Order: sequence, then structure tokens, then C-alpha cells
Amino acid sequence: MLDVALRRGGALGPRSAIVSMSSGGMYGAALDPDALEATDAAGHDGFLAYAQHKRAQVALTHYWNSLGETAPRAWVMHPGWVDTDGVRSALPGFRRFFRPVLRSAEEGADTALWLATTRPRLASEEGIWLDRRLDAEHAFAFTRGGASPEALVARLQARAAQALGG
Repeated sequence: MLDVALRRGGALGPRSAIVSMSSGGMYGAALDPDALEATDAAGHDGFLAYAQHKRAQVALTHYWNSLGETAPRAWVMHPGWVDTDGVRSALPGFRRFFRPVLRSAEEGADTALWLATTRPRLASEEGIWLDRRLDAEHAFAFTRGGASPEALVARLQARAAQALGG
């Protein structure tokens, strides 16, 4: 996987920081590695695909932090609801309703920049950073029953090996 190759090459060390920008979209899905790859264009659900990929970022963060003291530290954060091009084009009704509380790009980036510079002590419990504090990563009980971070990593390693002809 990329993190292993970067560590071997010296680009990621124990003092490195990985900050992943997830999204509130991840609150809508339990992790399902099979759902990360669209195989049927007719049955493709863009919202579910987005939720799965954002949930996978959370799982990868847990995995990276389980690798021990010689691995880089990782944090995953949620920027809040930001008025992006994606929100404008994919969720116009959402944007009209929530426009008074939508954040600017700068407001959305604040926690990512704070995490990269402050590097707060890693919490042993689950969580996603929002507004410089650790928040719950599950808004709904059904999202707790998904695949483990290790299952996701095994799937990604298998796909990488396949892509490299291995």
C-alpha cells in the first residue's frame, strides 16, 4: 500500500502527520469494501459511493494509528458543511435550505490546518475531528456494523497487487 511504500522510501516517518478530510457524507454508510468499486453503471449510487469512500478514510485512519510508534500519526476530520462546487451542483435543495449555516472553504479548512500544526494527542476511542474537537464518528447505529479497517486494507492491498500484475 502507498503508506508502506512511502515509509520504506523515507517520505513518512514517526514524526509525519496524515490529515484526511472526510465529510458528513460518511455518516450515511457502514464500511463495505465491496461497495467501494462501482461495477454496474446502471445501479451506481453516487451518494452511497461518496459515503463509502469517506467512511473508508475514517477506517484507514484507525488502521494507520494501530501500526505503532514507528508509523506516522493520522487524524481524520470533518470540515462541517461547506459551500463547495459539489454542494452547489449535486445538492441544490440542501444548499438552499442550509445556506445560512454553510461554511466558507477557509472555515472548513481550519481544523485540518490546526491538526497538522497542533497534532493533538491521539484518542484511543473512535472519533472524527470537527471544529478542533473530537466528535462521534457514528451518527446512526447502522453504520457501526461495517467491515473492519483490516478488511479494508486487505482489499486495497489485493487490488494494488492485481493492478501491479502480482
